[in-house]
Amino acid sequence: SKPFHDPKPLHLSVRLFPRFAKPQSLSCSGPHAPRAATGDGSGAGNRGDDSGGNGGKDGGGNDGDGGGEDDYEEAEFGPLLGFSEVARLAAARGVTLPADMIEAAKDAGIREVILLRYFDLQAAPWPLAAMIRALSVLRNRMLADPSFLFKVGIEVVIDSCCATLAEVQKRGEDFWAEFELYAADILIGIVVDIALVGMLAPYVRLGKASASTGLLGRFNRMAGALPSRCF
Repeated sequence: SKPFHDPKPLHLSVRLFPRFAKPQSLSCSGPHAPRAATGDGSGAGNRGDDSGGNGGKDGGGNDGDGGGEDDYEEAEFGPLLGFSEVARLAAARGVTLPADMIEAAKDAGIREVILLRYFDLQAAPWPLAAMIRALSVLRNRMLADPSFLFKVGIEVVIDSCCATLAEVQKRGEDFWAEFELYAADILIGIVVDIALVGMLAPYVRLGKASASTGLLGRFNRMAGALPSRCF
């Protein structure tokens, strides 16, 4: 008979968490880097293209920052026209240019779109054309934004309607007895609206300040000293 052997005890070990493999460090040193000879050279070529392309972009961007504003103005308002070209177009349209526009044309030129807009404004009905010739404040803003008067009118109408409704509700039966107070409030509101829209609107700066010593000349110089816009 076979001898009886005592059974050996079994040792069981339970791990709550599995053992993770030891992380290996990645190295970008020379021995591990792929050689250009083992491939078609696309990796090295791409790196060279990227560096060259980025260098070209950076260099071109830095060199073109000075002319970026001029390119934008040319795309927005057309090319600069010299004095001879401006005089020829004005004579063809039969329009007499003001002194500051003539001076601006002699100094640096006038953008084509600005000049054509002035010709169109001179062909407008009597009140607007006369105001454009007399008030450079209005003319410069209309040259930069032909819808300037429309925006002013919308602001005045909305503000006046809201103010009228508030005054009628507040004064009630005394509205007509205190009508002069209501009219004063409306006039002040209109002046404030025009000033607000005028300060927020862009305008074209042309030539130098007026040399006139009259009231209108002093007003034009004061308006010309203001910034082109609030923001």
